[in-house]
Amino acid sequence: MAEQLDFIIVGASVAGLASGIALKKSGHRVLVVEKAAGLGEGRPTIPYGCARIPPNGSKILSHWGLDKHISALQYQTTSPGFAVFRYEGRGEGQDLMGLQSYDEEMLSEAQGQYLTLRHVDLIHILYNEFLRPMDPPSSVASLDKSRIQVRFNAEVTSIDLEACSVTLQNGEQLTADAIIGADGPNGVVRAALKREEDEERKARATDDGDFWLDSDSESEDSQADKENVSLLVYSATVPKSAMRDHPALAGLLSYNHSAFFGANRAAFVYSVGDNLSCCIYSPEDGPTSKITDILGPVCDSGIRSLALVADSSNKSLHSSGRPLQEHEPLQSWVSESGRVVVLGEAAHPFPAGAVNSYACALEDSVFIGKIFSHTHDRSRIPELLYAFQEHREPRCNLLCDIDMKYVTSLTQDDEDTYITRDAMFRTNYQQGKNVMEIPESHEGQTMEETRMLFSYDAGDDADEWWINWGRFHDFAVRSQEDTCDENGDGELERLPQWQWSQDSDEGSTCWFTDGCDESTPRPGQSFHININAEVEEDETNWLTVYDGSTRRKREVDAKD
Repeated sequence: MAEQLDFIIVGASVAGLASGIALKKSGHRVLVVEKAAGLGEGRPTIPYGCARIPPNGSKILSHWGLDKHISALQYQTTSPGFAVFRYEGRGEGQDLMGLQSYDEEMLSEAQGQYLTLRHVDLIHILYNEFLRPMDPPSSVASLDKSRIQVRFNAEVTSIDLEACSVTLQNGEQLTADAIIGADGPNGVVRAALKREEDEERKARATDDGDFWLDSDSESEDSQADKENVSLLVYSATVPKSAMRDHPALAGLLSYNHSAFFGANRAAFVYSVGDNLSCCIYSPEDGPTSKITDILGPVCDSGIRSLALVADSSNKSLHSSGRPLQEHEPLQSWVSESGRVVVLGEAAHPFPAGAVNSYACALEDSVFIGKIFSHTHDRSRIPELLYAFQEHREPRCNLLCDIDMKYVTSLTQDDEDTYITRDAMFRTNYQQGKNVMEIPESHEGQTMEETRMLFSYDAGDDADEWWINWGRFHDFAVRSQEDTCDENGDGELERLPQWQWSQDSDEGSTCWFTDGCDESTPRPGQSFHININAEVEEDETNWLTVYDGSTRRKREVDAKD
C-alpha cells in the first residue's frame, strides 16, 4: 500500500467532517481539530439550526450510505415541495399564491432528494461516519484508527503556511503534509491566506516590471450587483409546542416549507422535527434584540406570530441580523507553499440564508477526496490543491449567483414586475399547475439548466481532471530551450514547464507552470496560450500571463 498522507482539517464543520470522510476513503490519515467543546456548537447557522440540502448534495450522502441514518431520524426529512405566499399577507389571513412540487423525474435523474435536517443531526451523522472503521475488503480498511481523529477544545491560534503547521491555544504545534481550512469565513485559515494575499499584493505594487490590471476592478460589477441587495438576514428556531396558543401559525404548520415573496422583504419557514425554523430578509438596520422590530408595517399574520413566539419564548433560539453579503472573495484558496487550502464557506462564503451552501461544501469534499485517491505522492500536493480551486471555483460561483438571484426575486420591489409575476403564480395555482411553471418558450431551457445543476457529480469532475491532466504528470514535456524571448525590461527568463491538452478547432491549448513540477498552474499564476496547429518556424504568438493581479504580455517562440 502506498504511504499515507497526513491531513489536518481545521473545523469540525459539515465541510470539515465531509472532507475527512472523503480523504479517509482515499486512504489518508486525517486529524480534525475543533475549538468548540462538542459537535455543532458555536455555529450561527442561517436559518438557525436548519440544514437545507438540494439533490446535488443529498446524493453524496446517499452514495456514502448515510441515507439510512437520515431515514432513522424521528421526523420528516424529505420535502415534496413548498407553498408560496405573499409576505404582506391579506389582513388577518394569509395570501397563498400557489404550491410548487418538485419534479420526480428530475429528482430521479439527479439521484437525490431535497432534504431539511437539523444542523446538529447532520453534523452527528457525518461525525459518526468519519470515525467508523472502513469495511473490509476495502484497500484502506487497515488504516490506523489512531490516525482518524477529532480533537475538541483544540483551538488553532496561528498557522504557518510555509511549514504547514498549526499552533493550538495550549501552545502545542501540529504539522501535516497538508492543512485544510474548514472553519468558515471568519476562521483562522482563511485569515492567514488573506494576510498572505495582501502581503503579496503590496510586494507586487513595488515591482516596476509589472504592468498592472487591477483584479479587484474586474469583479467590481459582479460585487456591486450583490451589494445592491442591501438586506439583513434574521433567523430563529421555535419549538412547535410553543405555538399552540397562536392560531395564525396553523397555516405554517400545514407545509414542510413555505416561501414568502415581498417588496424588499422576504421569509422562509421550514418544519424541522419538533421546531419551525425561519429566515427573514429585511432592510431594517440598527440594534435590536427582537425579530418583531424588523418585520415592517405590513406582514403576514403567521410570520408575525412566529416572530412574537421567538421573541417571548425562552425555548426559542434566534440570531441578530447579518448582512446578506459580508465577506470579500479570496483570490487564491491555496497558500503560496501549495500545502494549505480552504474549502466550504472558508473558501467561498455564500449569502446569508443560502440554499446551496451545504451542497457546495459536500461537493468540495468529494472533489478533494477523489483527486487525492489517485496519488499519495507528497510532491504533488500543490498541483492537486491548485486543481481543486481551478475546477471548483466556477461551480461555486455559479451556485452563489443562483442564491443571490433567488433572493433578488423574492424581494423584488418593482411594483409592475412583481404584480405581473404574482398574477402568473395565482393563475397557475387556479389551473392546478406548479406555481412557478413558466411559459413554454422558456420552460425547456430552464428545466435543462436545473437538470445540469442537480446532476453535477464532483467525483466525476475530479476524475475528468485526472484523466485530462493529472495522469500525464510523469510524461510532462520539458522544453529543450532554456530561455524565451527577451521581455520588456531586458531580462532573459527560463521557459517554464509546459503540457499540451487535447486539440480543439482553434488549435492546441498549452498550460505553462513557472519553474516547478506542477502540471496544473496555480490559479492567478497560470500561463495559457492557444497555438494554431500549423505555425511557421519564425512565427511568434502572444502569450497572456496571469500572475496574481498582474497581467503581462510576452512574446514566446512558437516553434515546437
